[in-house]
Formats: sequence, structure tokens, C-alpha cells
Amino acid sequence: MRLGHAPSIDRRAGFSKCEMATPALQSHNLLGLAGDGGSLKNMTSVKSRLHHPIEQPASTGLRRLAECLLLALVYGGAARLSQVFAIAPGNISPVWLPSGIALAAVLLRGYRLWPGIFLGAFAGNIWAFFSSASAGLVVKCLLAAIATGIGDSLGIVVAVWLIQWPGVTRHPLHGASDMIRLISYGGVLGTGISAVCGVGSLGLAGILPWSQTSEALWTWWIGDSMGVLVLTPLLLAWHDGFRDCRFGREELAAIGCLAGLGLWLGPQDELALLFLALPPLMWVVYRCDSRVAISLLAAFAAINVVVLGFGRGPFQGESQNMNLIRLQLLLATFIAPLLILHAALDGRKPTHGDKRPTRTVFVAIGLLLSAGIVATGSLYYRNLAYKVRAVIEQELVVIAQFKVDQLEHYRRMRLADGQVFFHNPAFAA
Repeated sequence: MRLGHAPSIDRRAGFSKCEMATPALQSHNLLGLAGDGGSLKNMTSVKSRLHHPIEQPASTGLRRLAECLLLALVYGGAARLSQVFAIAPGNISPVWLPSGIALAAVLLRGYRLWPGIFLGAFAGNIWAFFSSASAGLVVKCLLAAIATGIGDSLGIVVAVWLIQWPGVTRHPLHGASDMIRLISYGGVLGTGISAVCGVGSLGLAGILPWSQTSEALWTWWIGDSMGVLVLTPLLLAWHDGFRDCRFGREELAAIGCLAGLGLWLGPQDELALLFLALPPLMWVVYRCDSRVAISLLAAFAAINVVVLGFGRGPFQGESQNMNLIRLQLLLATFIAPLLILHAALDGRKPTHGDKRPTRTVFVAIGLLLSAGIVATGSLYYRNLAYKVRAVIEQELVVIAQFKVDQLEHYRRMRLADGQVFFHNPAFAA
């Protein structure tokens, strides 16, 4: 006996179609909309927001080739931009934009774009560490670039397969569970595969010393993860362009508030001041449209990274690579819970006019504050210990230099009985 229609799955699309038309769901939607004074138009909006897959048109072989080449060019250009923060050897960057672009492209257009990821990763990496000093080194660089391209492609494909598994999923931005899958599989597991393959290939090729693989692995992994966390939701949110995008007074106020806070907080040296951005960020994800909210989160992260690149901000003293890693870990504790909170709210509210607080809001705020306090405490005391150590070392250097300078004014004299003492002629005069 059939109680409802089975979900229809369209394998052509980047996301699977799920149209659950059970009587219980229909009655739930109708009752919920009727209680809020909704209409058939609102019910259509709810259905499209909760079960809206990203449809992908059928493409020919020529179109597929053009899409792969375009993705390779965009990937390579983003790689060159990210390598501004790269460290030698291996030119591994703690800021890696192509990972977020590649994941969004495969989610939107399907697995057939993996050759574009491979070509872009191969070109970006061979440009970074290629050396023609010898024929053997040329072969090693080519093999390392090929392995890196395979690792990047494999990580993206595995992440997309897990995000879409078991074949019925909603849009990642319109459900907390789906956003968690996107962050976990795309931002952690898939990027981990890419990092292990990339660092391993550089180590086997002799480009990267094995003693530096630990720091290189962390750098690669965190850079890819932040690229996914910031760029993938941003590209998915703006996939439909400006259609149905609202720019009201609240959105304009949020843009102005966060722009001012970002320009003021970015150059500040106190780490605790970054938490002043949490209240407006929470307000943005709770009140604003998805495109506006996610864009402001990405802008907040970009401002902090750029300011640190110019040598300002709360993370100073250590190497630029370590400072960027610590900053991005802190930004991840801000952005990831806020994205999950926004996805949960967007998936539960029937209309944009319904802004009633739910238990999810308070749970997410509590988790966000707890994670932020723990992260800030550990990073603050580590930064404080580094500053204290630097001050002590500087004082020891000054004292040692003072002693050397004073000894230059003394003469070494030996008495008849063999005793040695230092005499200052200035005092004798």
C-alpha cells in the first residue's frame, strides 16, 4: 500500500531532486502557512527553499570541454593569487581560494568537471615549484604536479559524493544538516585528502624536506579548508544571480556596520576586540537574506586576512605563515557555526517575514561563544607567552651588549704573583 510518492532523483543535476509529496508533509505546509496568513505563493516559496536542487542543463561534448577549460583557467588564476602568501620550499599557501571554487563548480555542474580541476591544479603547482636545474629535477617536478592534481581532483570528487550520498539531499544552504555535511566532507575530509597527496608528493620528489612536512600539511589543509568554508557557500548563494535578493534597510545597515567594524578592528592588536564583531554577525545571519549574510561573512574573513598580510592585526611576532594559520583557525570558529545557524533558520522559517527566535538560535549562540572563548583564550595566552619570551630575549641581548661595551674600556693587567685583574685608565687619571 503506497502512502505517498517516492522521491524522484535526477542524476543529471549536481544535486539530486527530492520531491516528497506525502500527505503529512502537504498538510504540515498548508497548516503552517495558513496560521501565518500564507498563500499558495508562500507554499511554493517554502517548497523551493527546502527542496530546491541546483539543476544542471544537458550539455554537449563541446560545452563540457569549454566548462573544463574555463574552470582550469579560473583555478590557475586563483592559485596564482593565493600564492602571494606562499612559503618556501614547495610554495604552500595558507590561503587557498581554488579549493572553494572547485567544490562549488562540481556541486553546480557535476563530476564531469574533474579534468578542469586536474589541469588547473597541475598548472598552478608546476608554476609554483618548477625548476629546470637538471633533467632529474624537471621529471620530479612534473610527477609531483601530476600527483598534486590527482589529489585535488580526488578530494573534490570524494567530498561531493559524500555530500550527495545517499542520493537525496537538499540545497546545502537551506538546512543545518546539509550545511554540516558540506563543512565536514568538503571542508575537512576532502581537503585532508588533497593535503596528504600534495605534501606526500612534494616529500617523495625531494622538493620538500621531510622535517617540514608537519607544518606543510597543516598549512595546506587549513588553507584549503578556509577556501571551502568561505568561497563555496558564497558561490552557491549567488548561483541564481540577483533574483529574489532583498536589499532593504536591514541589509544596508548590516553592510555599513560590518564594513566600519572590519576597517576598525582589522588593524587592532588586541585579539579580544575581534569578538566585537560577533553581535552584528549574528544579527546578519538571523535577519538578512542568504546572499547578503554569506557575502558579509566572506568579506569579514577577507578583511582580516588582507590586514594581516600588511603586517597588522592581533597575530604578530611569529612567521607570517603561522600567524595566518592561527587567524584562520579563529575565523573558522566564527564562520562555521554562523553558517550552520543561518542554514537552520533558513530551512525552518516559512517566509522571510517570520523572524521568531527558535531554540536553534540560542544553542548555536552558546556553542559559538564557547568555541570562541576557548580558541581566543588559548591563542591569547600563546601570543602573550611569545611576547614575554621576546622581551626577555631582547633584554638579555641588551645586557650582554652592555657588558661587552664596558669591557672595551678596561685593560687586562697581570701582577707579579700571577693574578689577573681589569683596570680602567680613566679612573686612574
